[in-house]
Amino acid sequence: FKQKTAYEIGVRLVGSEMCIRDSRYAAQRALYTRAQYQFQLSEWELAKNDWILVYEKWPASYLAPLSMFNSAVAEEEMKNYDAALSTLRQLIENWKDAIIIPRALFSLGRIEEKQNNLSEAGIIYDRLIKEYEDSSWALLARNRIIALEIGGVVSGE
Repeated sequence: FKQKTAYEIGVRLVGSEMCIRDSRYAAQRALYTRAQYQFQLSEWELAKNDWILVYEKWPASYLAPLSMFNSAVAEEEMKNYDAALSTLRQLIENWKDAIIIPRALFSLGRIEEKQNNLSEAGIIYDRLIKEYEDSSWALLARNRIIALEIGGVVSGE
């Protein structure tokens, strides 16, 4: 007999259709937690699908933009960069006031860099600095712009 962890027990409970159909916060949180657990196991697709379910089923929940961001991270882990970029753009458009937006903008710029779209990355970083100047993500964006300037990709203002 192997004792189960709370996560293992929770994952089974969350998997029930009753929990997924439930509209209460507990169901949202349980599904979000299951996605986190799957992500820790490198089950990117399963995690992504649960996070998508959270933001599609409960778009008014505070977990919705976080779930959308996390689904983009899962896409990036699977090297689906175009899907990650698309999800981040949709997040930024749909939840303009969400606390995750500065981080989403930084991730958008970082993935554009990874895709060698350096000029686009510079534009995104510049937007992040202008719109969220007090954010720690803006400080990181400034560093990325300096690196792009040193590389001759973007010009300083």
